[in-house]
Amino acid sequence: ADNILRTTCWMAAAANNPSYRIVASIIMSLEWITMVSTQLHATQSGTHWKTSRENDPWLLQKIFANNFRTPLGTWCIYGLFTAPIFAYGSEHQELLTWIPLFGFCKYLAYTGRFLSMLAEVWLIVGYMSLAIEQDRHSDNNKKS
Repeated sequence: ADNILRTTCWMAAAANNPSYRIVASIIMSLEWITMVSTQLHATQSGTHWKTSRENDPWLLQKIFANNFRTPLGTWCIYGLFTAPIFAYGSEHQELLTWIPLFGFCKYLAYTGRFLSMLAEVWLIVGYMSLAIEQDRHSDNNKKS
């Protein structure tokens, strides 16, 4: 449901402003690939993607800590959900005037979205590493 909501928001932003189309396409693809990667990783490793984060880099440990209930995790979730709304709102003068500190909130959302993107790429790479390792292990078993 979250991915559908965010995809819809990014599509609305891209429909309003053609300059958002490439960015929106990349972000939507990244979000869906991340969702598939985390679900497959959980199935193949037997652990949920939110657990066993001790091998992650420091920044990602801080993002994932306490189920995102840290300042850094909150910033990422804020960016994840509000960046497409601010992208859409940037094209509507009435929203620019109705939302206090629109510019500040927008850039806070964009930077939070960027941090989320780092976490998404990390999760995708983690799944790819697991899949490659399992493939190697499977090949070694076939040769034996």
